[in-house]
Amino acid sequence: MSGPIEHARLLERKAAVDRAAPHILFLGGGELETVAFHIQQAAEKLLKSLLAEREHPYPRSHDLAELIALASSIDSSIEEFAPALAAFTPFSVAFRYEDAEGLSREDIESQFLHLDSLKERVYGLLPFEAIP
Repeated sequence: MSGPIEHARLLERKAAVDRAAPHILFLGGGELETVAFHIQQAAEKLLKSLLAEREHPYPRSHDLAELIALASSIDSSIEEFAPALAAFTPFSVAFRYEDAEGLSREDIESQFLHLDSLKERVYGLLPFEAIP
């Protein structure tokens, strides 16, 4: 790995794939748990890209609440994403192997909006060079 800008760019490129995948799956009638997994992964990588660019250590964790708390030390406004996005942490692992009861298309549509808002917030904090 090179420097912090390159690390952030790498994570953001991977986040972009995880942002595109759930839209394709959702529109194609894919399983909601799989769509939720990619939303969670995109949020995780967005947060880690900000932490990487600022050279802030982050854990090998899928816990969005933990990552949001760390990113909030860079910009406190990121904390507003905690209630909605942290609820998707279980989709990183647990619901890959079991059914998620009660997950609706409306839940997914709401998460798309939160994810888009998080992307805009993170992009606003990253230097231009860190955004692929």
